Formats: sequence, structure tokens, C-alpha cells
Amino acid sequence: MEGNNIFSLLNTVKATLNYLIPILVSLAVVYFIWGVISHVIAQNEEERKNSRDKIIHGIVGMFVIVAVWGLVRFVGTTLGVEVSDSPQSVSDVPQFK
Repeated sequence: MEGNNIFSLLNTVKATLNYLIPILVSLAVVYFIWGVISHVIAQNEEERKNSRDKIIHGIVGMFVIVAVWGLVRFVGTTLGVEVSDSPQSVSDVPQFK
């Protein structure tokens, strides 16, 4: 009975990540681009430093999001958990199957 609860929890996490991953990646990319644009139009060193921080945070955010997605996918695959009803239809977006 406990095994079913674990698989149910993992299915719920994977289904939730299928919805959240594209949104989070999009937000990280927008933040990164905002940092690049801010860096290009910066007029002094303080603005450049702030925009560099945005660029770094955007890259780190994308890395963390993809790493968590990969870890959950690895654990799910290792345990044999599958989510068949993926809400995404874009083939380029990482999905669990």
C-alpha cells in the first residue's frame, strides 16, 4: 500500500512539472534577455553591474530548472513511474512520457 502512495506522489509531481517547466524556463529566459538589454543600454558602471547580475541569475535559474526537471525524470524513470496525459503539445518542450 505504501508503494502505491509513493508512485501516486511521483505521478503528481511529474504532472505538475509538465505544467510548470515551460513557464519557469520562459520566465528565466525573459529575465536573462532583460539583463542583456539592460547591459547594452546601461550608461554607468552601477547599471552594468546590476544588469550582469540579472544575466547571471537568469542563467543560474535556467540551469536549476532544467537540473530539477532532469532529476525528477531520472527518479521517475528509475522507479518506473510514467505520466501518459501530458498537457503540452509543443514537441520542443521537455516532457515526461
